Amino acid sequence: MNLLETISSLPGVVLDHMGTWSFLLIVAVVAVFLTLVTLSLFRPHRAVSIRRQFERKAPFVLLGLGLLIFLFSSLAFGLQEEDNLLSFAVTAYETTQIFSLNTDPDRISKKDETPPGPPAKALSPEERKKRDVSSLLLVGAMFCSSLFVLILGFSAIATLFRHAFDNLLLMTISRHVVICGLGRIGREIFSDLIKTEKKRWIVVIEPDAENDYIEWVRQQGGLVVIGDATREEVLVAASIRAADEIFLVMGHDETNIEAAIEARDLLKSKGRSQGIAFWRKPSALRCSLHILNRDLASIVRIQSNDMETDDQIIRIDVFNALERTARRLIEDIVGLDVGEQRHPLRPTRHDEVSHFVILGFEEFGQTLALQLAEQAHFENLKRLRMTILDHDIAKKAKPFQSRYPRFAPESTGLDPWHFDPAADSWSSRSLRPAPLACSDDPTAIEYVTNARFCEVYDEITDDEFIANLRRAFERPAGALPDVPFVRPAILICFAEDGKNFALAERLRQKLRIEGIVDWPIFVWIPEQQELSRLLLDQMDSASQGDSASRAAEKAPLIPFGQCSDSTSYHEITDSWSDWLARYINLAWDQDYRKKTNQPTDPDWNELMQAFDLAKNGRVPPAKLPLSRLDRLSEKLWKGERREAMRASNRSAAIHSVSKLAVYGLEFDENCHTSELRHHAIPDDPSKNDVLRQMEHNRWIAERLLGGWRFGPVEPPAKPGGDPITKNVARQTHSMIIPWEHVPPEFRYKDETIVTVVLGLCRLGILRTQPSDGKPRRATHR
Repeated sequence: MNLLETISSLPGVVLDHMGTWSFLLIVAVVAVFLTLVTLSLFRPHRAVSIRRQFERKAPFVLLGLGLLIFLFSSLAFGLQEEDNLLSFAVTAYETTQIFSLNTDPDRISKKDETPPGPPAKALSPEERKKRDVSSLLLVGAMFCSSLFVLILGFSAIATLFRHAFDNLLLMTISRHVVICGLGRIGREIFSDLIKTEKKRWIVVIEPDAENDYIEWVRQQGGLVVIGDATREEVLVAASIRAADEIFLVMGHDETNIEAAIEARDLLKSKGRSQGIAFWRKPSALRCSLHILNRDLASIVRIQSNDMETDDQIIRIDVFNALERTARRLIEDIVGLDVGEQRHPLRPTRHDEVSHFVILGFEEFGQTLALQLAEQAHFENLKRLRMTILDHDIAKKAKPFQSRYPRFAPESTGLDPWHFDPAADSWSSRSLRPAPLACSDDPTAIEYVTNARFCEVYDEITDDEFIANLRRAFERPAGALPDVPFVRPAILICFAEDGKNFALAERLRQKLRIEGIVDWPIFVWIPEQQELSRLLLDQMDSASQGDSASRAAEKAPLIPFGQCSDSTSYHEITDSWSDWLARYINLAWDQDYRKKTNQPTDPDWNELMQAFDLAKNGRVPPAKLPLSRLDRLSEKLWKGERREAMRASNRSAAIHSVSKLAVYGLEFDENCHTSELRHHAIPDDPSKNDVLRQMEHNRWIAERLLGGWRFGPVEPPAKPGGDPITKNVARQTHSMIIPWEHVPPEFRYKDETIVTVVLGLCRLGILRTQPSDGKPRRATHR
């Protein structure tokens, strides 16, 4: 017999010795194993789903199979035994044999074999039928027992060797996501990733082996590496060389920075890896680095380009959860309607002004004050007012004012609850900042906000505190025309969630008694989701207008600060504001090329033509080179080594929420799309002029808070050149002046941003919707 004949005869030999059912069972087991291996390599989310379903349902399947085995075997052996007294004991014994796969196969044979000895009595039809039923039941019981043992074995092996399996997967996976730290932000990122359609392997590095959420991660299909992410061997165990993204969201800023440097050094020394997917070209590892301290975050952002390697195998993006939370809050403020008349919270007329009362001036309170100063510039075109309260406020305010001398004027000796209406104007010099921050030029703008610092009251319902709020917020009867209407907001942001909730609830009860209905209270609740959900449910019931909950409309409590709002995976990696910032940066690049007589990109020229068509009410072309423009904007953004320019573009993108509010619009959730959905936005010249002034005021605030100051126009560097408006080394700029003093030829920068924002919205690339007057976090939670 040759080799070919031997191989062809193997299936028959195997079937003769094993039986058809046993052979098919083994083939099925091998097929399932190979399928799981294939899915693990090429479709990891499918393998995770199968594994998760198996772990959840295996105990119930085993229980069901055990009941079936006991039922089938009891009936089968009961039909076979003639002695009813012994049937129960025999049934129990034989059932145990079935569970242990030790049943004699002859007992289920249907053949009428004649045993040796005297001829047996022939079976009657009833006895034959009983024997056939018993054999069929035994077949079912034995088949269920085989499945029972197989599933039980799989469960035991998966439990005993789970760590080994995870290590094996870590050696083979690629293009996965690594999350360092299983705190609030890490859990939110993980939850978002397991909900996305593009599911990938997720590896979590957690130093605390007792973390209660480790088992939850494993149940959701994630892989866990216990260890310190600042150590090279731990990063190697997590296979970051083959990963696509890594999130450094551990508890301390220094730890996150150290882990980023260690990851950079590891990739620099050993390079990127494709894992077993050798046919894929590895892209740069995207490192999202969380730094809570805003000053440290600014420094690391500036140094992030130096932290990256020359061959671009790692890209470091710094984000700050507190900054993102404050920006989300401003979105709520821009779109919220308050009071019985449902008027906008933001000032919309020239005779209105914003007044924010901030209770709590720790790390987040200071971040919130800075973000309001930079972003809260509305169509009233005035400075905003701010009263900041905390314990030991002088001790906390002094270093803050030293760090940001142009944040507010000198307020020593001023009443913290009385504001001069003349100082609301950007051109006013009735108040001055610290002497070193002053300018000799009478047209220069010297500070951003009219802020006062005040010691917090022992009790938030103190009658003196309420009286001072009334004095600051309410316009007295018979007031002079120059006294503006105040649009107030109370922001409670101490360090403890429970304290914030209790203070806000007591203040709301007090305002109800006083009959005050249009003072919204924003309460910072970053950790306790239950308290936040309770307040959101109250707002939802109040918005339905039923009489039982109508009282909730009086001085509503609006929670903010949840990780799902500001530090979700989508917000960190590809939010609409980041996308828009890249397009604004692209617009600046193309404007500079045009100004210096360099060729501009033809794709950008086509987009600008589409802007003009949409502005005039005509339908733009159905196809635009959006994918090429996305790649171009991404390339320019990566090549921009000046973090100050990136920060300015981000700030301009975020402020577009306030600009669109002038047209009664707000961004739709998940508004960034690659599809053209034309949205008719009228081209109102008067509103567009207001938008340009708003952008100019925002830009001034950004520059002053960034350490810049006014400096006169310098002569051109060469004959016939343009005059020099800024000196980067000295951080001076000649356009830090009120809008009315800006020469027309220097207003193009504001026009460019307004054109880009409105153009993208008109084309529907940024989706908008009419504002409904509700907080966006409550509407889209």
